[in-house]
Amino acid sequence: FVRPLFLAPNQALEVNLSGVKQQLEAYDQVAETVSAHLRRKFSDFWSGGAGLSLMYDQVAQQGTTRLYQLVGVPVSASYNSTGTTDALLDPVSGVRASAALTPTQSFGASSLTFAVLQASASTYVDFGSDGRSVLALRALVGSIVGGTNLELPPDQRLYAGGSATVRGYAYQSIGPQFPDGSPVGAKSVNAATVEFRQRIGEDWGAAT
Repeated sequence: FVRPLFLAPNQALEVNLSGVKQQLEAYDQVAETVSAHLRRKFSDFWSGGAGLSLMYDQVAQQGTTRLYQLVGVPVSASYNSTGTTDALLDPVSGVRASAALTPTQSFGASSLTFAVLQASASTYVDFGSDGRSVLALRALVGSIVGGTNLELPPDQRLYAGGSATVRGYAYQSIGPQFPDGSPVGAKSVNAATVEFRQRIGEDWGAAT
């Protein structure tokens, strides 16, 4: 549920209710989440938000199932000078950047206070001024403060691999592993990508 113009012209209230059941290489999860966020656009380029989330989280890893109740307070800021608002279109110039901090209190299987910090940025260089030959640079960093790796709920740990971090590697496949080769998850992640995109004719394109 989204309520635009909430108390201010450039401000919106967003309420989310979600449920998920998934089986991944790192863990199996059944979870329900309810959250509320206040999002505000500060200028043509800058926006930010803050909220509160409550999560009922059942996670199985390495044959052990644990139940967590998580209370999080996410705070985020983002910058976008690409001029692209359509999610289906690739930017060809400008910068996108975002940073998020989520202090979290875990109850249930572990009584733990931790904070997840994540930041990412990407920039695009248009060599031909027509959007057909573009160099895309992207980097992300993440870190979790508080607790040890295995004290954290498995779904809150950081993973690498897949199109969002390192293409060419399976989702969650990079990082610490258990003896059977399944992912453990980590307290930090750093990744960077350099990509060249080339349009070919009207209907084709390639990237390396």
